[in-house]
Amino acid sequence: MNDYQQSLSPDAARQLANTTKTRPQMRAITPRYLLRALPWVDVESGVYRVNRRRTFVLGDDRISSYSDNGTHRLIAEDLRELPYLREADSALLTELAGSFTTVTFEAGQVLATEDEPCEQLWVLVHGKAEKRVTGRYGDEAVLEVIGDGQTFDLASWTSGAPMPHYVKALTRGVALCLNRDELARLADGDERLRAALEAYPSLACPVQHLTGGGPVGPLAAAAAAVHRLNHCGAAPAPR
Repeated sequence: MNDYQQSLSPDAARQLANTTKTRPQMRAITPRYLLRALPWVDVESGVYRVNRRRTFVLGDDRISSYSDNGTHRLIAEDLRELPYLREADSALLTELAGSFTTVTFEAGQVLATEDEPCEQLWVLVHGKAEKRVTGRYGDEAVLEVIGDGQTFDLASWTSGAPMPHYVKALTRGVALCLNRDELARLADGDERLRAALEAYPSLACPVQHLTGGGPVGPLAAAAAAVHRLNHCGAAPAPR
């Protein structure tokens, strides 16, 4: 008969029965090796600076913003999302970003009216809006829903052309707006910006690029086609 041990040894049983007491470990008072190793000196008071870096993604078709003591501001370098500002000087971008003004809006508010000159560039800080187009017979279709960081309508604002659609807020929110006169003023004093604006392709009918910028249903595509016939005329027949 094999003699197997059926219980713990006295030493193992004693270790399990007795708790091992250690110093309390709390996040606020637990010493860390680095704190003990560095030559810290006690001072009565001091000044502390926290280094923070704002991040943004260039090329996502969105202009990032941040809050500075409750005031919304655009990240100047992210204005390079606009095609004619990609090679602009950083100082010019900073001045342009500082010219935006804060506008609050409510759900259901019309932010831009169809067929009226586009005098302001809107950058949504937070909130949602939809671009709508009116067909020949008065029926409406949604072209696109825009949200945080997106703009409307760059082509019309740059050229001062009438809006090809109207924009209606879906939620309450905040936007940063820039008057077109500010862009013209900066272009007068900057040859590079003026040349970039002259090279910027003017769209014969801005609604055409809206239907290709995102998921658009058949009704919106049909309404966009009607809008082109109403406002831009039929395309010339091939010779």
